[in-house]
Amino acid sequence: VNLGMSKAQVERVLGRDRILNASEGAYREFAWDFGGFTVGFVRGRAVEIGTSQRGQRTSKRVGVGTTWLNVMRAHPGGRCGVDSPGFNHFWLEYLLGHRGGTQTLWVFDATDPYAAPTVREVLVRTPFRPLPEFNPTPGMVRCVGDWRHEPRPATRTN
Repeated sequence: VNLGMSKAQVERVLGRDRILNASEGAYREFAWDFGGFTVGFVRGRAVEIGTSQRGQRTSKRVGVGTTWLNVMRAHPGGRCGVDSPGFNHFWLEYLLGHRGGTQTLWVFDATDPYAAPTVREVLVRTPFRPLPEFNPTPGMVRCVGDWRHEPRPATRTN
């Protein structure tokens, strides 16, 4: 599956057995394989592709289950963000831009305060909408300190 594919093209690859995972304005996200693969569409074209499958890896062998520090070492130059989907819960995120405008977003499971965060999902996307966690406003949680070299980045509310 590639960015820019139509919904019909994606269904030819992944099958028609899918569920609607999210719907926000023009954005529609579908999930296959019990959410193991997700594809987001805007105006009928794939703008975001995600996986939570352990077998899917980057060329530098980074994927689901990889620790925060190993992602930082393999793919430097990105930005740290913190998304808060619910009360007293947050996900660490790492966003890396590429030539041509695409982005890779690593979402980390950081629920265990004593363990190194590990990748829970990897998304490849076009910047079809901004991610507010990377431009934090007052009151949002953000990464602080030397987060690129820490096994578990420190966070603080603005």
